[in-house]
Amino acid sequence: MSLPKKIITLFARQSEALSLRQQLLLLFGVLFTALTLSTGFLVSSELESASRHQADSIGSLLSAQTASAATDMLVTGDRLSLNVLLGQLVQNPYVAKAAIYSIDNREIASSESDEVGEKGETYSSPIHYQDVIAGYVRLQLDKGLLTRNSGDALTLIISISIILLISGLLLLSFFASNITSRLNLIERQLHSILQSPTNPVSFRNEVLRLSGFVEKQLTEKLMDSIEPEPEEEEKEEISAIISVRNKNLSRLRQLLAPHDLMNIIETQSEALKCAAQHYQGDLSYTPDGTGYIRFSSLESTSFAMDALSCALLIQSLNRVVGEQNIATLEMGLGICVSDGVSDFPGAEHPSQSDSAASNALMLASLPDSEGIHMFRDQLNWLPAGEPEIKLSEQGEDIVEVTGLPAEQQQAIAQEAYSISRELER
Repeated sequence: MSLPKKIITLFARQSEALSLRQQLLLLFGVLFTALTLSTGFLVSSELESASRHQADSIGSLLSAQTASAATDMLVTGDRLSLNVLLGQLVQNPYVAKAAIYSIDNREIASSESDEVGEKGETYSSPIHYQDVIAGYVRLQLDKGLLTRNSGDALTLIISISIILLISGLLLLSFFASNITSRLNLIERQLHSILQSPTNPVSFRNEVLRLSGFVEKQLTEKLMDSIEPEPEEEEKEEISAIISVRNKNLSRLRQLLAPHDLMNIIETQSEALKCAAQHYQGDLSYTPDGTGYIRFSSLESTSFAMDALSCALLIQSLNRVVGEQNIATLEMGLGICVSDGVSDFPGAEHPSQSDSAASNALMLASLPDSEGIHMFRDQLNWLPAGEPEIKLSEQGEDIVEVTGLPAEQQQAIAQEAYSISRELER
């Protein structure tokens, strides 16, 4: 683990022992101090570099000028004039000591400032006479004077940083105190509203303490609100039954050859099977050849509408298939919902008991009718306004369904043609 991650982990662990105000002050102090130190280091480096460059420039320039001025004096051996020259030179506040040496490094003349602090580096320039080195001028500058300005600037920066740090800590302390007082007020109000004991908590951080209290209360409320789920009651099953009754089967037996009649019956059976599968209904037959298609409310909430759509599809299929055969089976369709009665009578024939199947058979067996019939009081099982109906001539409580809205009726007709093409293969 890297050092920054260790520091962050340590700070996170210790945060519980510090209040929010202490955390903010500590974080601000550490960051501001680090920023100040890094800035001070950069400024100090720049000032030191500037001072060194200034000293090099002054030392090189003065030594070169002094060497040029002392050439004739050194050649003539005028030491008095050399001392006077060096004395005038050390009057410069930046020059701490000046000396002239011979070619064999003997000191010929020298002068030193009385008010000198720490001496700096030595700068040397040769004294030339007729392209021959006659001696050297050596200067030492006052290091304290050269570095005084940079030191004063660094001291000023540090002083301003300290003032800013103290001001920032005071403002942040006031701001954090305001926040912590509001958090403490919220905590007391929550304790009062929820009537919870104010037990001391192991950590001093107001945010952690408040979040821990809220989490505890929510957990307790959630546990209290959780109740065992009641067992789902078994839904009552309601079924819609379609009865399919062939009305002219006896007459076709007299008119058609057995082989042709069998082909027509088989085609109709396949058509009924396809229609039932398309709407997921259960197809069954009684011994007399009457077909029943059952739709359960447990399998689809639109079971009654599925039954009506299936009956319309059967009606369309019978019309399309009849155009392709030598004869057409006259078909009666009845739909009944098992509302308050059983759907099938069990082992008995539907015509011998009171059930939805027997009522559907009665509707399918109405004389002189090949339409789809329902009881009027069962129309509430269908979507309002969708089926097109008319009153039946067989009674006021019976209606005949003539179709659905044009878009749905067209979709049923297209499905009928698709199924008829599959039956031809």
